[in-house]
Amino acid sequence: MTRKGLIRCFATFAMLTGIGMFVSLDAGPPLRAPEEIEGAESILAIYLNDMSIWVKGHDELIFAAWPDGTMVWSENWTSGGAPYKRSKIDPAAIQGVFQEFKSAAYYESKALNSSHFGPHGPFVTILAKDGQGNVLKMESWHELMGDPAEDVDHDAIQKLAPLSPRDPFEVGWQKARGLMRRLVPDESSPSSGCIERQEGRPVWKWDCDR
Repeated sequence: MTRKGLIRCFATFAMLTGIGMFVSLDAGPPLRAPEEIEGAESILAIYLNDMSIWVKGHDELIFAAWPDGTMVWSENWTSGGAPYKRSKIDPAAIQGVFQEFKSAAYYESKALNSSHFGPHGPFVTILAKDGQGNVLKMESWHELMGDPAEDVDHDAIQKLAPLSPRDPFEVGWQKARGLMRRLVPDESSPSSGCIERQEGRPVWKWDCDR
């Protein structure tokens, strides 16, 4: 092949490579598969379930941490929602929370694994699944009282679930929340994820802009 031919081949290759790079950059990195929440084998999570019938509701994530140390949380620790942040911590810290729940007998407590909410309204779930068959699931709408972002029957909340600071459920609720929130590191990056339901189960999608 002549020198001119080699130059033409090189130019053609460079052009094609440039196009390929452009397409690849435009498409972005492969999307990470959605993360299960209730269906996860192991997870720490706090999330809003909206069962409203009069107003079209939607679920919102407040906090979630998976056993590999990946975690995401909302800046709104009452009812969740964007903007979200994400980070990764030492998985041992997450296992430590599971161990604290086990040591405090949270998993087998009927008083804690209970529901404090009425029909047709939003409520918050605190969920801990350690991957060894132990599950803590607390559900309540008492923290939504006074939150202007939520369309709830505040009178019904007061009548149905009056929780005093000394109520065993409230004590356990605050401890569970505190243990999870304590995991949040100082360093984080923005997350464009969102929570949605797939086959009736809430899952976390890592990129809702695409």
